[in-house]
Amino acid sequence: MRKNNYTQAVPTPNKFLIRFPLFWLMFALTTFGTASDILALHPPVNNPRDHYRPSRELGHGPRNNPGPRHHGRRNPTELFYLDDDSFQPDFAITIDLDVDMETLTVKVSNHLSARENLLGPGVFTFTNNNLLASQIVMPADFQQHKALLLAGGKLAQEYPQLLASIIEKTNNNINLIVLVSNSSEQKRVTNILRTHKLPTNNISFVSIKTNTVWIRDYGPIFVNTINNIVAVDSFYGKLGRQKDDVVPIAVASRLNVSTCQTANTFYGGNILSNGQGLLLTTTDTFNDNIKKGVHSKNTATDFAKFFGADKVVVLEKLKGEQTGHVDMFACFTSADTIIVGQYDENEDSVNAKILDRNADRLEQITVGNKKLKVVRIPMPDNSDGLWRTYTNAVFANGTLLVPVYPHRGPDKQKQAIAVFEKCLPEWNVIAVDVNSIIPAGGALRCISCYLPDDIDMIAYQNNSSQKPVHLVQNISRK
Repeated sequence: MRKNNYTQAVPTPNKFLIRFPLFWLMFALTTFGTASDILALHPPVNNPRDHYRPSRELGHGPRNNPGPRHHGRRNPTELFYLDDDSFQPDFAITIDLDVDMETLTVKVSNHLSARENLLGPGVFTFTNNNLLASQIVMPADFQQHKALLLAGGKLAQEYPQLLASIIEKTNNNINLIVLVSNSSEQKRVTNILRTHKLPTNNISFVSIKTNTVWIRDYGPIFVNTINNIVAVDSFYGKLGRQKDDVVPIAVASRLNVSTCQTANTFYGGNILSNGQGLLLTTTDTFNDNIKKGVHSKNTATDFAKFFGADKVVVLEKLKGEQTGHVDMFACFTSADTIIVGQYDENEDSVNAKILDRNADRLEQITVGNKKLKVVRIPMPDNSDGLWRTYTNAVFANGTLLVPVYPHRGPDKQKQAIAVFEKCLPEWNVIAVDVNSIIPAGGALRCISCYLPDDIDMIAYQNNSSQKPVHLVQNISRK
């Protein structure tokens, strides 16, 4: 029998490589990066809510999953940064919404390219949106709220003193709905109430399981419609946080509120509303969805479709801050007033320029017949790698809880409190020590979300399962 000359010609080392595919696997990972890197650069585009598993996000800390290794490649989320003094020009895009006037639903284009460069800052403006915007409104933080939603079981376990402070300082102004995963978590919360001698008349416990305290990002985003209130449930998709991902539907079910789902990602911490159709976010909202194959115009259209936006201002995120969220450096205090952080050039020259540019952008925005008023507030020191914030505050019906950091920058703290007192002269501005939680990447707004004022505070009970519905069409409480 004739021997195969090719087989005979293969040297011994190559036989070893052929027989041990693990070598090739290690070679591929070393050369091309991890699987999560590959997913980040070439994301799947079919049915993202069901099948997309996002790459691990940048940043290190409990709020975000550990970031991927890039093996020397430039960070793909920052391609639009040129250098400190050279930035791509802002975009200004007008989208003529295709609204079905009978059903008040928005048609989204399916013909846009799924491959798109990452987005920089700019403004999306919607035309043909007057009727839709009058039907859907995302409430502002400074408006009246019925209740504050907290993942209280997890807060009691990880940050008990902070939970006690929030309950104590909001008690006379707003109801508190505390989510607990089990009876042990509820007992832990009640022990905190008993220890600190706190009243319980405005606290309701709801048995809903959670993974983390960051309910602003994974919780429901409530919007007011002409018929009633709707809880928007966007794609969350953080690895290992499946319980968090189902919280919006679970909360809506207990409140007898209809839900509306979107396959796109909208973190509550990265949306600010002035209550009149002006929404702010950072580039991360659009770029997270671009990586999933969603065109930026479709993401922008969802802002109008789900949140009633007539204008979306896309700001630069802070350089190096792990969440990339707008509420870490800004907050509305009225429909025409926005507070924006300001870094000392000597402490953080890069982010000082970023926030100055963001402030300049916002000063060009018109609300009604006048320009948006921009008020600057000092940003706390971040020299030790902790991204402190004063704007990540909780508005509680006349009481404002401001995150502070005792024994670190007391002069800045006084200035920050003074800024809020000037912008909200009728409010009681209270400082809350958040030193315990800020190393995890968030503060007060990150761990809470609001229930709109006209929501029904009914007895919490299991209701019949609710299917996602169109936001305005055929919405009714069950």
